[in-house]
Amino acid sequence: MLLAASDRPYGANLFYGPYDSWERTKGWFASIQQQLGQRTAASFGYRRHSDIFVLFADQPQIYENNHITTSYEAALRRADTLTPNITLSYGLEADGDSIHSNSLGQHARNQGAGYANLNLRALGRFSLSLGARDELLSSNGNVFSPSIAAAYTLTHTTRLRASAGHGFRLPTYVDLYYADPTTIGNPNLKPESSWSYEAGLDWTPNNGRLTLTATGFRLQQKNTIDYSKLALATPALTFAEPYQAVNIQNLNITGAETTLRLRLTTTQQLQFSYTAAHAASPPANLISEYAYNYAAQNAIFAWNGTLPGSIGHQINAHTQVNIVQRTQHTAYPLWDVALARNTGHVRPYLRLLNLSNTGYHEIPQVPLQGRTIIAGTEFNWTTSRH
Repeated sequence: MLLAASDRPYGANLFYGPYDSWERTKGWFASIQQQLGQRTAASFGYRRHSDIFVLFADQPQIYENNHITTSYEAALRRADTLTPNITLSYGLEADGDSIHSNSLGQHARNQGAGYANLNLRALGRFSLSLGARDELLSSNGNVFSPSIAAAYTLTHTTRLRASAGHGFRLPTYVDLYYADPTTIGNPNLKPESSWSYEAGLDWTPNNGRLTLTATGFRLQQKNTIDYSKLALATPALTFAEPYQAVNIQNLNITGAETTLRLRLTTTQQLQFSYTAAHAASPPANLISEYAYNYAAQNAIFAWNGTLPGSIGHQINAHTQVNIVQRTQHTAYPLWDVALARNTGHVRPYLRLLNLSNTGYHEIPQVPLQGRTIIAGTEFNWTTSRH
């Protein structure tokens, strides 16, 4: 069983737009999972979430949104080992959600799904996974999503792999019904769907200290959900114009990524990753909030490990420098550091984010936080069973 609760009041100044906003979210969650023998498991979870949002903190009468959302999810899953190298996993799932909001109205929807996955491992040098999922939607019919993944061990140090699959996403209630001076939903939005393809190789020399992976990918999306607006002749009017939820008919992204990992010691590792992606340019004068505002290049250099010394081995450390170049923008760096104790009942942690104090935007006109310090502690209790 799992029980969780949260209560988070915070200033949302400039977070959703150029406004001195305020917000408070509260929620609780409960779930239970039960094994039914060695190969079957049943689970159920329920979540309730409330949100109070004020666009202008000192003038709530201008715009205030109060909403309560509830959701549930139930699942029955089973895995059968047909042979030592073949496993069949299958199950049923059901979930639903509802919203009661003074601005979005009252809405509810449910969906159910059945799925199966056949995993064939270590058939000589070859392995294969075949999957299928059929989703029944209360308002949009059904969606069938197949998937396939395969790998081939070329040599004892080189492995080839490839996969393909179908996915889809329903628009959220915010996408459909929300409206404020900065954002307008669209009740006529269609679910977005996609086909994804990727192929790559993994290379690990004999000593295992070095690992190199390289992957090429292609994402073909249909009815992509985005928020956009037109750039008007007067910049002030463009700034005041709200974003509107729309479907983009076809958005195809092609790219490649590579990761190099070097194990320095048993407790320390270096990692370098680079990703490049490309899609067609948006229509002229269109300002896109998400779909065309992706990271065209992204490089990460990271180190993970424990600190030296007898006390240092009780502290996990992580640092990384991330350099991002979004479409139609210059590159910017982000430097993060994290420290956390890894033993004992009391485990304090410290996170230093954006130490370079870089000013940047992931969404147009919405600046993200500068240098940030987060500190806290975990309380860990374990009991031994005999």
